[in-house]
Amino acid sequence: MPPFHLAMTAERQNSPTRLDVWLSANVSDLSRRRAQRLIISGSVTLNGGYARKSDLVKEDDLVEIHTDPAPKNWTALPDPQLDFETVYVDADLAAVVKPPGVPTVPLSPNEPGTLAGAIASRFPECATIGRSSGDSGLIHRLDTETSGILVAARNAQTFERLLEMQRNDQIEKRYAALVKPTGDRLPPVIDFPLGPTDRGGRKVRRDPSGTPATTLVRPVEEHGEFLLVEATIHRGLRHQIRAHLAISGFPIVDDPLYGNATVNEPGRMFLHATSIVMRHPNDRNRDLHPESPLPKNLAEFLKDLDFKL
Repeated sequence: MPPFHLAMTAERQNSPTRLDVWLSANVSDLSRRRAQRLIISGSVTLNGGYARKSDLVKEDDLVEIHTDPAPKNWTALPDPQLDFETVYVDADLAAVVKPPGVPTVPLSPNEPGTLAGAIASRFPECATIGRSSGDSGLIHRLDTETSGILVAARNAQTFERLLEMQRNDQIEKRYAALVKPTGDRLPPVIDFPLGPTDRGGRKVRRDPSGTPATTLVRPVEEHGEFLLVEATIHRGLRHQIRAHLAISGFPIVDDPLYGNATVNEPGRMFLHATSIVMRHPNDRNRDLHPESPLPKNLAEFLKDLDFKL
C-alpha cells in the first residue's frame, strides 16, 4: 500500500499565513497542535522541501502531507503520562474528565497525548471498543479546547446500549459557557440544522439542508457584558453549542472559530462539560449523574468578574 499523500495548493489570501495555522484551517479535524506535530515529524513539505511550522504559506504554494496509511483497525497509543480525573467507574463504564487542550481521540495510531490513549492505559479493556479505531470506548467527544465529562464503555455490550440510549435522547449532556452577548434575547431553545461552512470542514454554519440540532439554553448569572449560561444537548453535532450560541448572538468567550468575544483571561475557550444525566445502561433502576466542577482558572475568572458562583 502506498503512503498517504495529501497535496493542496494555497488559494488567494490577504497575507501570508504560518504553515501550522494554514494547515489547521484547511484540513478537516486537524488542530494547530496536531499540525505542528506533523510538521516537526517531517511529514509536511512546502513547495517540495521539508518545512518548519513558522514558514509562511503564500498564494499558489504547494503544501503536502506525507504519512504512512493507518491499518484498518487500530487502537489509541496508550499514554500513561497524561493525567485525567475519573469521577465514576464501575464494571461497565467510566466517567472521566478531559483536560483542556487535549484531543479526545487520535487521528492516527501513533499520535500521543490523547484522552483515548490515557483511557487505554488506565482501562486496557476499553482500547478495542468504539465506532471508530482509537475511540477507547468513548461514546462522544469534546473539542480539543473544551474540558469536562465524557463517558467510556468498558465492554462492547455496554457500548452498544449507550449508543442506543444516545440515539433515543436518553443521555443529557450539560455544559457551562460564558458568553458575551451581541444579540438581544437569549433563546431558551436553539433549533436549526448545521452543516460544514468552509472547504476544510473545520467550521459549521446554519444550513437548511444540514443535520438537525437542538440546544437548550438557560441563563445562570449575568455581570456587566458577560452572561454565564447552561447549555444542554442530547446527541450533539460537531461544534453544536459553539455554533448555535454564536449564530444566535451569544458567542462563547475566547472561541477561536465562532466569536470575537476575546479577553486576556482565562486564556482558553470558556466551555466546560459539567455533567451527564442518564440511567445506567445495564440497570435502568439506577440513575447516574457524574459531575465535573469548573476548572480552577475558569472559576477564578468568574470570581474576578464578581460572579457569585
